[in-house]
This record gives sequence, structure tokens and C-alpha cells, in this order.
Amino acid sequence: MRRLEGEAKEVTTILTNILIFIVATIVFERTSGQTHEIYKLPGLLTSSILSAISIIFTNVSTIACTYTEYRIAEELFANEGKESYTVFSFGLIVCFVICFSTIYNFIFCYDTFPLVELLACHKQVDGVFDNTPHIPYSTFKKMYKLHPENFKFINPQNDITFYSFEYRGKRFSLNFLDFVRALSLVDEHITEKDLARERAKRVKKYEEQAKLYAMMRDDLASDLTAIEKQKTDAYDKIKTSTDNINEIANRLIKEAH
Repeated sequence: MRRLEGEAKEVTTILTNILIFIVATIVFERTSGQTHEIYKLPGLLTSSILSAISIIFTNVSTIACTYTEYRIAEELFANEGKESYTVFSFGLIVCFVICFSTIYNFIFCYDTFPLVELLACHKQVDGVFDNTPHIPYSTFKKMYKLHPENFKFINPQNDITFYSFEYRGKRFSLNFLDFVRALSLVDEHITEKDLARERAKRVKKYEEQAKLYAMMRDDLASDLTAIEKQKTDAYDKIKTSTDNINEIANRLIKEAH
């Protein structure tokens, strides 16, 4: 009975590991499976690291469960002469699939892993020249909020994207943590500008829509005015005709008497 309970517990653990592995792999692929803009990397850093840790955890946990089932099956065979390798075989297959997928994903996504990309970018910014001055993040934040137009971050050279931080043409750098925070600040600024452009587009769209409706209302007002005029003219004509008929009728009556 205890053996069955133990096997059920191990199977539950393996199935839980499969679920965690699938979710973590999806997050890992979305954050590390493609190249992102340098400004977006800090926002992907936490989720990518947590997904990688979760994947490693599921690997270790699945291997441990599989090894435990192997020991249980061996003890059962040695003590009672019974072969019960079903759970072990299931765990071994799951372990093989998870481990192989992990190795493949880590190798395939290594160059686009946000932490690796950030380290490489910071090395370009910081390590090209020995005399590059360093500034603290507090100074960068204050100056960037005041004069964002004076900062330049990407300098394409010979069709190769070369990353550098410049203030009015003067190169500078930050330590790695400040570098990541600086990129986050730049991303916030870019996002705000994009949102402002989107709002301006919506306002422009609404203004054009309002102009269109105003033109339509003017046309409808002109139509109503024309209809009222036609109605008035028709009424005047009918009244004139009626008056003429009444006048002729009165004359005929008078002449008949």
C-alpha cells in the first residue's frame, strides 16, 4: 500500500514538473527566443531568468523522481522478485524529453538570452576605450529627464550596429546595474513618446471625423432649407391659385345674378 502511495506521489510530481516545464519553456521562448531592441531587454530580464531557473528546477526534480523510482523498483525486485518498472519507465521518458529540450533551448537561445545580450552590449559601451568616463545613474537620470535630445545610444558604423552611450558627442558609460536601469529609463521615455504619438493620431482622427460630420450636418441643413423654401413656394402658389379660383367663381356668381 505504501509503495502504491509512493508511486502515485512520484507520478503527481512528474506531471507537475511537466506542467511547470511547459509554462516556463513558453515564457523562455518569448523572452529569449528572438532578438529584441536593446531598450526592451531590462523588462525581459526578470521573466527570462525566472523561466530559466524553473526549467532547471524541473530537470533536477524529474531526475530525482526518476532515480527514486529506479531505487524503489530495484528494492522491490530484490526483496520480492517482482518487476515494477512502469513508473520508472514513464519518468525516464519524461526525463529524457525534458533534458533534451532544455539543452536544445539553452543552446539555441543563448545568444538572445536577455542577460547575455545586456552583458555583451555593456561590454561594447564600457570596454572599447579605457578612457571612457563613468557617471552614476542619478546623474544620468536627472540629465536625461532635462535634455533627452542630447543623448545618443546607438551608433551604426559600416552597417554594423555598434552600441555606445554619448552625450553631445562625448562617450560615457555606467556600471552594469546602472546601465540596465538607464536602458529602462530610455524605454519608458520611448514608450511615452509612442503613446503621445498614438494619442495625437487619435485626436487627429477624431478631428477629421468631426469635420466630416460637420460637413454632413451642413449639407443636411442646406437640404432642409431648400425643402422649406420649396414648401413655402408651393404653399404660396397654391394660395395664389386658390385665391384666383375663388375670385373667378365669385365673378361668375355675380354675373349669373
